[in-house]
Amino acid sequence: MELEYLKIIQIGFPKSGNSLLNKLITLCLKELGVFKTYKNTIGLSYVYTELYKMYNLEELFEDSMDVDDIRVVNDKLYLSFLFPVENLRLVEVQPTALLQFSSLVWSHSKPNELYPFFLNFGVRFYIIRDGRDAINSLIHANTSAKVLKYYPEFKINDAKELYSRLDIFEKYVRMWNDHVENYLPYKEFFTEIRYEKLINGGEDFLKILKIFNLERKYTEFKEILSFKKMKEKSPSHLRKGKIGDWKNYFTEKHKEIFKEIAGDTLIKLGYEKDKNW
Repeated sequence: MELEYLKIIQIGFPKSGNSLLNKLITLCLKELGVFKTYKNTIGLSYVYTELYKMYNLEELFEDSMDVDDIRVVNDKLYLSFLFPVENLRLVEVQPTALLQFSSLVWSHSKPNELYPFFLNFGVRFYIIRDGRDAINSLIHANTSAKVLKYYPEFKINDAKELYSRLDIFEKYVRMWNDHVENYLPYKEFFTEIRYEKLINGGEDFLKILKIFNLERKYTEFKEILSFKKMKEKSPSHLRKGKIGDWKNYFTEKHKEIFKEIAGDTLIKLGYEKDKNW
């Protein structure tokens, strides 16, 4: 593939390692000299940077300005922004313009919502994380001070309290299960990445470098993207990144709910051999 036509899309359920994947791909594209974003090209980065200053949200610059995060809403394509004002969170974008001005697109929308749009991208990634860890991370993220700052409608600021809301927990499990199950029929179109094999320079980290013929950058990129370095840079965005941390929070009732809704999916993905966990 000629570099000037290199177009990449990454899709995944929230808190599945999307940020790490995005940062690694961005490093690769910058090394190849072909990284560009729609936000920067048309000036939206400047506009929102000024808005962030007005709302004292400067800490969000780095997390959002270099990322063309898209969502599908009512069959329309939108750019997403982390912002406390609801009608300033989504900006409609035309697919042709996005393809022209962006080399890397990130989305939490499900694959069927993005089909056939994602076929326009020469490289497609879908990232998967053990659903128990993804939901544990999501619960902690949605009770963090940072999220409460730009999503003021979220009222619960304690992870244990949110865990006690079994109706919300069940909703999150269904969301994860639906997202991953939705991906499976489209699996042949994607390079599958597992969070557990991506962190700490694992085999999927190297697999991505091989796609871009950048194996020589392994040691350098691994150091740049170590959890310690990323945590220092974005302390409010990253928490632990630990595999199996869900065990410290799931009660037997949480396990029961998860097994009933998504137990078969865990087995299908190879995270468990059966439901005896």
